[in-house]
Amino acid sequence: MKTLPALLIGVCVSVAVVRAQGPGERIKDTAKAVGHGIKNTAKATGDAIEDALEPEPRARRVEVTLSDYAIAMPTELKPDYTAFVVHNGGKHAHNFEVQGNGSDKKFIKSVEPGKTKVLHVDLARGTYDVWCPVDKHADKGMRTTLKVR
Repeated sequence: MKTLPALLIGVCVSVAVVRAQGPGERIKDTAKAVGHGIKNTAKATGDAIEDALEPEPRARRVEVTLSDYAIAMPTELKPDYTAFVVHNGGKHAHNFEVQGNGSDKKFIKSVEPGKTKVLHVDLARGTYDVWCPVDKHADKGMRTTLKVR
């Protein structure tokens, strides 16, 4: 029952603020709200693409196994659009990040034990750092270097 008076006061204050604003402020607030909605929708769409479960048909497939605390994967590859098929064989959640040559890709959400996700990266010639960005897993051995030639 105490919340009803607080709710009524909140509504009255909101109405007073909206009436005090001129048309320009209301348009600006509406545009801002629409912009936030677009941003959130785009992020959700990006999350679905980033945390793929199947490799894209045009991508070269590279198997990766994460364990507590190591990364098993090739350390040399040729340039190509690559689907890293990342299996978590450990007992802890892990992630997989590939950074280098202006690229920085990782899963939005960690890979749970026993699960598999796919990270697509367009690999150009150069050197890439690969690691698990969860907690201090990289310091415990979950770090390697990938050379693309």
